[in-house]
This record gives sequence, C-alpha cells and structure tokens, in this order.
Amino acid sequence: PRGPPPPIEPAADAKQRVYELVGSVLAEHSRALATRDEEGRSLMLILRHGLGRPAETAGYVSCVSVLRAALERGSTSTSAMAVASNGPGLPRWLSSCALELLPNLVGVRLDSTAAAVHGAVSECIYAACVVLSPAATPPPISVVGFAARLLHDCVAREGVLPPAQLDALCTAFIAADPCELPSFSLSLDCFVKDVLVLWKMSHRGLN
Repeated sequence: PRGPPPPIEPAADAKQRVYELVGSVLAEHSRALATRDEEGRSLMLILRHGLGRPAETAGYVSCVSVLRAALERGSTSTSAMAVASNGPGLPRWLSSCALELLPNLVGVRLDSTAAAVHGAVSECIYAACVVLSPAATPPPISVVGFAARLLHDCVAREGVLPPAQLDALCTAFIAADPCELPSFSLSLDCFVKDVLVLWKMSHRGLN
C-alpha cells in the first residue's frame, strides 16, 4: 500500500504572511502573552521554522524583524509582562527562545552565502544582547561582554579556529567596545571577516 502523500510546502509568500501575522499577534497582545508560556512558545515555534530558511530571504528577514521587535518591546514593557520576566520586562518564554535561537543567527551571520540577510541578523543579535545581558549568568556582564561570549561559544562549537586565535578575536571585539548598533554592526563585520580569513588560511595550510 502507498504511504501518505508528502506534506505540501506552502509558497514562500504565504509563509511570509504567516510570519508577519505572528508579529502582529505578538505586538497587539504583548500584555496578555506575558504570562502565557505555552501560547508564546507556539508563536516562537513558527518563527523558528522561518529562521531555519535563510535562503528564503523575504520570509527570513520578516522572522528576524519580528523577533527583534518582540525583544525590544519586551525589554521596555512593565506591569503584567514584568511578572514573568527573566530580565527587565521580558517574558520567560521569549528570553529562553531567544537564547536558543541566537546560535542560529550567529551561524547565518558567519555564512557568506547568506549576505542578503546579514544586516537584519546583525541588528537582531545586537537587540538580543542588549535585552538578555542584564539577566546573564554569571552576572554582571555588559552588552559587549555578552556578545563576545556568544560569538566565542558559537565559533568554538564549530571548531574552525584554534583557541588562541579565537580568544584574540574576541579580545579585539571587546576592546572596540561596540555598545551602540552602528559600531556593533561594524565590529561584528570585522569579527566575521577575520574568522573566515583565518579559517581559509588554516584550511589552505592543511591542504
């Protein structure tokens, strides 16, 4: 007997509309969702689907923009949202999902074939570092320190650089003190370029 037919993948523009709808729900019902862990995680699961497809540029940028907006909105919210926060007004479901998604974003930022989404990704990484750093452990940790630790852990996990080289790049990133978005984006560009150059040099030496 034949098995069930394969699932039909929605068209890219249809998926983008869904991601934008998720953004609208997060924006319009932020207070209600502050303490609704299951519903919040369900919405983030939809974004996670889109964030796994950087080749679908428009949909991916929509997901990144929705995540960034949710983080920025959550960090400035008070009252009901602060009740279930891990940071300044950030719901637990949002902070935990953002932490889970950050390595994915860094991986895309390191992918030279995904250049079309790099600007949006850099902005989202910065927003996440600003919002999540106050609740990082062990505290205290600055935005730049949080970002450097994130970059170090993600690159180390890939094993593309010797530890000494990676440590030097992270030290240079911290020394630049890119605490505002424009300088953060430039420093992240330099970090990524240096990682890729050193990796290519190492790979060429092995061959």
